[in-house]
Amino acid sequence: MMISNIDPEEIRDIYGKTNEIARLINISGTEVMAARFGLKPAMAEANTGVYDDLSSAKFDEVARICREMGMSFATSKYKYVINSPKGIFEEISLEDERDGSVIVGISTDIQMAISAVAHYHLKTKHTKYGRSFGELMGYPACCLDFGDYLANNNNNPENFGFKNPAIETLKQSKDIAWQLNVFSTESFLSHFPCNYTCERSLSYANDIIGLLSVANPSRADEIKKSLKEQASIYWTCVDKAVLYGDFERNDEYFRAGEMRYSQASWSIGSENFYQNNDPDFLNELNFIKKAMIEGNRISLTMNDLTIFHDNDELLRSVKKNAFLPVLVKATI
Repeated sequence: MMISNIDPEEIRDIYGKTNEIARLINISGTEVMAARFGLKPAMAEANTGVYDDLSSAKFDEVARICREMGMSFATSKYKYVINSPKGIFEEISLEDERDGSVIVGISTDIQMAISAVAHYHLKTKHTKYGRSFGELMGYPACCLDFGDYLANNNNNPENFGFKNPAIETLKQSKDIAWQLNVFSTESFLSHFPCNYTCERSLSYANDIIGLLSVANPSRADEIKKSLKEQASIYWTCVDKAVLYGDFERNDEYFRAGEMRYSQASWSIGSENFYQNNDPDFLNELNFIKKAMIEGNRISLTMNDLTIFHDNDELLRSVKKNAFLPVLVKATI
């Protein structure tokens, strides 16, 4: 996409409208903007916040804003309990007292918006719909092939699949382009790339960065800094610590490394994000969190994770898999 051919005022106007949509229904404004400027045919999300008595009015306002942008807005007729990176855990009626979110779809084509809602639901029910959903979302063909691998239909115990796609991509990657750094607190991608230097995924991310650099330069610089400078000790998308400091990589697939850090920001979300959790895993994460707050150096090998304060060992944790956790930072 030639961003130079788009009126900067139009970019800023659309950016403001997509941010308002994001505020109203808790979806990615970036994804809406990508669909509006033709970077993808449609977008769909289910994590739209708890459906309640105020939701109908919010949806009406979102539909109005979409019409102003020349877009269409569609919603599901049910609400869903959202659980895990794969998405839906359970479908329930709108009248059910349990908390749930509604699936929404947005596109410049009304039929694609409706189809986006339907496919989002179907792809969480059976892996055979994953590819058609990805095609509708405009994901690169190479990444759709990778999605077929993530389905793990042969039950390979070393393939974490949709349970941890970020790690599976890491297994295919010897470098991490900063634009594709899904381990950061920021990300421009709605899909997991086939590898972290995927050219078509990079092209998409660079187009998003270009739009954002016109619409909100300071915000674009802030995101780019996070993607380039943050390192992460990573178990899952909701269980990780973001670190700043001196990173040393000791393995080509990031299974081993060291870091002296000055700042650690924690996220432990499994307890609230997943329906079932291993209490031993959660307890261990909390012990590691406490040690990392007290420490200033972390060492990761194929076999264990060790946290130090200078030369004093504070905690050693045995890894059950060479890829859990990993210590990662963008390399290019």
